[in-house]
Amino acid sequence: MRCNKRMQALLIKSGELSPNDFAATEKRIEKLFGDLKYENGCLFLATHNGKANAENVSDRVEFEAWHNEVLINLMFPKKKITSAFAMQFFAQFNARLQSEYSERICAIMSEDGGRWTYRFHIVREGEPLWISEDLEMFSQPIMYDVFGGEDDEL
Repeated sequence: MRCNKRMQALLIKSGELSPNDFAATEKRIEKLFGDLKYENGCLFLATHNGKANAENVSDRVEFEAWHNEVLINLMFPKKKITSAFAMQFFAQFNARLQSEYSERICAIMSEDGGRWTYRFHIVREGEPLWISEDLEMFSQPIMYDVFGGEDDEL
């Protein structure tokens, strides 16, 4: 997992998790996985950001990153999203992706003014990651992890 200094600072003061956080997160993830679709070599949340269709997509990474945007604060509107809770969501969603799909996946988490965003896309040979590897260029806290497939690290 790679993160910039801004994300490192957030993670140092991560906050507390309640015993119900894991179950609540798992319930929301289950709902999102019910919307996952694999089409034209793309893995995406088909109706999450509008009815999506990958039939004629040429830039698969961009398509996936756009349609696989999960606004964590909107999924848990009554909960104050701490960095500990966001990291738990990140870990749980990534574990679920890894258990159900054999593709190599890049998962990205960012925070902007207390709003947490999670995205993911398949890592394909010959195609760049959606995120720049120079994480310090981002003004907001950001991190990513590449997992699955044959290797654990990029």
